[in-house]
Amino acid sequence: MVNKLTEADGYKGFINNVMTIAYRNANGLIKHIGPQGFKYSIVALALSLLFNLAILLFIPYRSIAYGTLLFIWPILSIFLLTRIYYSSIDKNIKYVTRLFSIILVPWTATLLLKYVILPHYDNDSPAYYIVGFGFLISYLILILGLNTLKKSKQWTLVPPTRDQIITAAGIILSMTVAFLVLLNVNWNSASLYEVLLLLSYLICDIVILCQSLKLINMNIKLNLNYLILVIAGFIAVNALGDLIFESRWLFSIDNILFLDTGRITDTAYSNSLMLIMFALALYNTDLKDKALDKISNRLNDSRLFIDDIVMQAPYAISVYDTSGSLILANDSFLSMFNVKRADILRSYNLFSRTDPIGLDFTSGVSRLKQGKAIVMPKLEYRPPGGGTARYLSAKAFPTFNTNDGISNYVTIIEDITDRLKAEQELLEAKTQAELYVDLMGHDINNIHQVAMGYLELADDKLRQEGALSKDSEVFILTSIDNLKKGSRLIDNVRKLRGEKKGLFVQQSIDVDKVLQDVKGYIDVPPGRDIKVNYEANCGCQVMANELLKDVFINLIGNAIKHSNGPLNVDVRTRCVDENGRKLCRIVIEDDGPGIPDGRKGGIFDRMHDDQGKLTGKGLGLYLVKTIIEDYHGMIWVEDRIQGDPTKGARFVVQLPIAEKQN
Repeated sequence: MVNKLTEADGYKGFINNVMTIAYRNANGLIKHIGPQGFKYSIVALALSLLFNLAILLFIPYRSIAYGTLLFIWPILSIFLLTRIYYSSIDKNIKYVTRLFSIILVPWTATLLLKYVILPHYDNDSPAYYIVGFGFLISYLILILGLNTLKKSKQWTLVPPTRDQIITAAGIILSMTVAFLVLLNVNWNSASLYEVLLLLSYLICDIVILCQSLKLINMNIKLNLNYLILVIAGFIAVNALGDLIFESRWLFSIDNILFLDTGRITDTAYSNSLMLIMFALALYNTDLKDKALDKISNRLNDSRLFIDDIVMQAPYAISVYDTSGSLILANDSFLSMFNVKRADILRSYNLFSRTDPIGLDFTSGVSRLKQGKAIVMPKLEYRPPGGGTARYLSAKAFPTFNTNDGISNYVTIIEDITDRLKAEQELLEAKTQAELYVDLMGHDINNIHQVAMGYLELADDKLRQEGALSKDSEVFILTSIDNLKKGSRLIDNVRKLRGEKKGLFVQQSIDVDKVLQDVKGYIDVPPGRDIKVNYEANCGCQVMANELLKDVFINLIGNAIKHSNGPLNVDVRTRCVDENGRKLCRIVIEDDGPGIPDGRKGGIFDRMHDDQGKLTGKGLGLYLVKTIIEDYHGMIWVEDRIQGDPTKGARFVVQLPIAEKQN
């Protein structure tokens, strides 16, 4: 009793397991092709059955009209597949529709020969047996095509073990069918050809169904899965017809439930053709439209996403069509160049003239049209209507469509004025810091070493002789002179640092008064004949600060320091007018040794010696240049006698006259 209960429970558990597996596979099928695709598969099958029933009732079996209908279904299917192919953007859907169309060509040709043309002649002719290979050709093409699709590595089967399970099931089923057929075949029968040909059909049916089942269970798109399911349905119905037809030849079964076996098989074959026709027609209507709507929505979302990125970008972005007309400009573009969107869209062309905001890309038009980018990392930009000059970084490049053709041109422009200014300020700060360190660690140290050396010599003289002779006074005087140099150098550094920080406030200053005061600050070396002549012809005032005096002290002192013997220094002022600006021009010239042409260009930047080492020896002229530029003025040096640098130098300073005098 226990054994019987256990056995019954075992059967019950087995049945439950089978039902569970079937339920899970059904749910998996619905999941992989989508509820909509599953619903239309059922609808297509129902329509094909109903239509086939109507044909059976009104059209004579195996008549010319019946064969013609069999021929029409694949023709309509090829037309629908062609429509899907040209309206789809998915390369895999294009591949499957092309594959399906290809296998339907020999299939349709075989139907035409077998059911329309050959019945007019003799069913026992050799041609009647040969045409059967047309279906086999279609099977083999489909097997190769589906195998290529599966091995494209675009997707995977989850779980991976399912692939081995489906393969094993297909092998077992094929071997079982082959064993049963070969076991029951009559090798001397006149129908041996049909039996073996149908066996090859059945094995191909099983292989294709296994391939389709694997593809349906892979992580591919719903529409592609639906098309694979249509192929599987077509093959499955044909497999049913092949199985019944094979049974008819093996076991001489002429009727099944009072229905002619031949009629049943032909009905199955025609139903498979109508099934794919209705299934593809449904795809071309609702399923395809929904897919296109979904694609359209995604494209719109992508477009809005890109538009948001472009419009919110901190850079000035503009887009042009293939003719060069401006079709899009973001808010940063409008703000950067102070233009209105309505005024520039379609009004300006990238190729036929300069950019609407004054940037010229025309030199790179040929590169753009060749599909290459143009990069301008730094360019000075002056607005067409006037305004403050700025520095911009610009790039223009083409975009491409799916056919590798140019679809648009894009420019991205960034205002790098602040960045360059910050970089320049950092560079100047670094240079200043290096200068200060070098001055304290090298120049001042050298000056002090010289002073200490001469003081030590003077000390030795005092210890040995008790007093300094007239000749030994040079030790003290040289030490004092070097200490004064150190003091002036430190004072220049202090003033330079203060000027850089903006600690000296500018105000209206009388140039003549400053020049008169400068005479009292000129350090004339003992024993030298130095004459400083001053001629005032301007009487003007400029916007400056207390450092203006240091400018003239440095310029006159520089002439004295770099000369020997007698020296005449002439200082003149006069008012000039250049380009509508009133300027005060101060000329300081001497009859000293002059400045060689090769050195004129760098004397105001003498923060380095001839070996590139930082030094404070030229700090005076560097300080002069810095102060003059902060006054929005200019300074340059030229020969006192034009063309002869050995006859003295002339320094020219130009400063804007204070506005209240304009």
